[in-house]
Amino acid sequence: MRLRAVFSLVALTVSISAMAISCRQSTQDRDCVPRVTLRLVLASGQGNVEEMAAAIKDGADVNASDSLLGAPVVAAASSGNQQAVKLLVEKGANVNGTDNQGYTALMKGTLAGNIDIVRLLLSNGANVNASCYPPIHGSRTSKFTALVIAKGTKNEAMVKLLTEAGAKE
Repeated sequence: MRLRAVFSLVALTVSISAMAISCRQSTQDRDCVPRVTLRLVLASGQGNVEEMAAAIKDGADVNASDSLLGAPVVAAASSGNQQAVKLLVEKGANVNGTDNQGYTALMKGTLAGNIDIVRLLLSNGANVNASCYPPIHGSRTSKFTALVIAKGTKNEAMVKLLTEAGAKE
């Protein structure tokens, strides 16, 4: 599990570096998010609350999203760090923001197995029935929701929480 987290972090860092290079080469500002926002997304993915707070103080947009990285709140939920998610929510992040595959923070918190993150997101208006169709083997055929993820990971406590919050199959 730890090795997968390291590979994910390396992939995210490479993605951000590639985006920063392409943004410098781009003539259209709309194709890029500010560098300070990239700092926020990277710090969110690491669950680095101190760096997240610094990026926000420097002007990072907590609701910025781009085609490669998605929303900071999704990255924070993926990190499994409840304080990182809480900071973004307190700063006005849209709890229903998505990543580039369509996953919401609620789905990523469920995948991380962090019931406290899921509770936090639900109590702040996360859509318990949001769904996405991420590519699997090159095609978008499977519907994913937080409940599908919880059942797939056999997390009975998570299944119960999501069901009580109104999750449907």
